Amino acid sequence: MNKFKLMKKKYKIMVLTISLVGLVIILYFIFGNLSRPQDQNISLRLEIIIPQDAYSSKKDIEIVPLSSDSPEYNNLLNYKNFYGDVYKISFTDGTKESSILPVTIRYKLPIESYFGDNFINFSLGYSTNDQIPIVSEFTGERIVKIEDNYYIEAETFHLSKINHIGLVIDSPREANYGLRILKEGSMSIEPDIILIPGTDINFLGEIVNTNQNIYPQTFWSSLFPERTIWNYNYPLINTKSKNYNDSYTNFVERTGLNSYIEFEGRRLAQELSRFPDKNFDIIAHGIGGLIARYAIESNDTLSNVRNLVLISTPNKGTNLANPLFFNLIFNKNLKILSSYFNLEESTLLKSILNVNFYLNQINSYYRDLIPNSKFLENLNSFGLREDVRYLVIAGTDPGINEDISENYFSRLYQNIFKGMGMV
Repeated sequence: MNKFKLMKKKYKIMVLTISLVGLVIILYFIFGNLSRPQDQNISLRLEIIIPQDAYSSKKDIEIVPLSSDSPEYNNLLNYKNFYGDVYKISFTDGTKESSILPVTIRYKLPIESYFGDNFINFSLGYSTNDQIPIVSEFTGERIVKIEDNYYIEAETFHLSKINHIGLVIDSPREANYGLRILKEGSMSIEPDIILIPGTDINFLGEIVNTNQNIYPQTFWSSLFPERTIWNYNYPLINTKSKNYNDSYTNFVERTGLNSYIEFEGRRLAQELSRFPDKNFDIIAHGIGGLIARYAIESNDTLSNVRNLVLISTPNKGTNLANPLFFNLIFNKNLKILSSYFNLEESTLLKSILNVNFYLNQINSYYRDLIPNSKFLENLNSFGLREDVRYLVIAGTDPGINEDISENYFSRLYQNIFKGMGMV
């Protein structure tokens, strides 16, 4: 009898223990999931993907959709044509640091506004959490398809400075990459001109025509009125269409080369080979100069380029593209930096803003531009073409006029101070 009571007591304890364990598991799934920001955002259109070791410590991000009737949402609409959900983001640990690897921002596109794989009517807008917020758009986004859904992706090193992210939709337009005529010239014996822009959106020199059409179409057409002028169009700053992104992905898989500049250099070479009976002079700015160099220096069979003008082209790379260097000065106390480098705080602030802007502009191209990158070593191994005349123009007045050529900071960033052009 006593043995039976003992067994009954043990059975009750076992049942109670199992019940408690089950309750703990249920509570964990309920409240544990609520405490993890990444699990909260599964059903949201916005997803943020942080590579391992991008930050000095693990980061969790809270993503909260704004109510469409809130003052915060409607205030953003005054600055940018946001469409649909806009999200407020914040680091749960409250830190503000730049990443040393690009963070991917992915936004699910509304299918009713997707016009096709060659259309580029989407971009991602954002506002910063500065005292005076900046409302702008990411550069160099790409359209991707994952399973049955379409997304737009952007990359950034400065996620901790961003307060809101939302989708911007423009009028539908098809991507138009490659060589395109800007102005048809007369029957000139001079070579046609090809313009290859970099990050400067004003490089093509477009001039708004009046109703009487009395002004030239571009700045360049006023300089060379008799010549035919072409533009090599590629998506450095603008959104990359799905077709373009698929072509690049196939290129990477086929060659093992993860280089947008090499990809574009090969495409430009193909374009030039379509016109064996034409002669060209190429005028290129920044990254455009590297694309032009790769096209003609890696292809001895191309013989229709006479002159190559390189304007502010980083032929040996630039530390402006190195996110690790920028991480050293990003969001640091200006007074402390000033004492370390013996520079005025205003000079340091201008420098940081310049580097920040450049990194934003070059986005996915940054790997190729870091000094001694694999791409630059490959490019500079080809050697200059003896049958092409080169002209290199380096800027000497970048907007920071202090002469700090003897200061250690100028060794870190040679390209943003007076007298130190990008070559």
